[in-house]
Amino acid sequence: MDLVCPHCQRAIAPEDVDAARRIAKCAGCGGILDIGPHLARSGGGPLAPRPAMPMPDGITLLEEGHPVGEPGYRTAPRTEGRLVLKYRWYGPKYLGMLGFCVFWNGFLVFWYRIVLGMDDPPLTHVLFPIIHVVAGLAVTYGTLAGFVNRTWITASAEALTIRHGPLPWRGNRVLPVSSLRQLFCQEHPVKGKQEAFSYSVSALTTDGERLVLLRELPTPFHALFIEQRVEDQLGISNAPVEGEIGG
Repeated sequence: MDLVCPHCQRAIAPEDVDAARRIAKCAGCGGILDIGPHLARSGGGPLAPRPAMPMPDGITLLEEGHPVGEPGYRTAPRTEGRLVLKYRWYGPKYLGMLGFCVFWNGFLVFWYRIVLGMDDPPLTHVLFPIIHVVAGLAVTYGTLAGFVNRTWITASAEALTIRHGPLPWRGNRVLPVSSLRQLFCQEHPVKGKQEAFSYSVSALTTDGERLVLLRELPTPFHALFIEQRVEDQLGISNAPVEGEIGG
């Protein structure tokens, strides 16, 4: 099986392939390749059975359904009950963001103490930094969310629910299971950082729409674990999607 990195077109050496997890890593750019699609049946059929992905750090299994029945040619085993996963956002990057917030907001406080202490401060001195104040508040809110927020992923027979909290955050979703065709993972370069990537989990609907469910996951294993467990719970047979990791 010849593997080529989709990012830099470099051939991937056999020693960089983790067959158990169906993952390969490019030694050139650090990109991740899901080798699952290369195991697809000829003619574009469902993928071969995949081994269970180990649970990564930061994800907790709160509830798990129980398989019932046998899989068919194009269907995964049905599962009764529901699956509930909790993903903790916190990671080392938020410590760096905290340091940035302290420096940024501290400078603004210092600036306004000087300006507002003047007898007749120029209007430009008061108004010009406002855009920096807004940016500082936005980054501070995102940093606080990173420290305290969790994402709950609930998959039942009726719906797939994504909920973030306790701090309000965009991206809460409730999708009827009948509207879901496939889940897939993607890799995204991190702006301003070479050989750094984040990962997302998206849904392909029966209407052909692509909906991002989870963003900025730290490793491909987080994304692939969530994809696998949700698909298994909902009885969605694994199949390749254009643009997914390795696709």
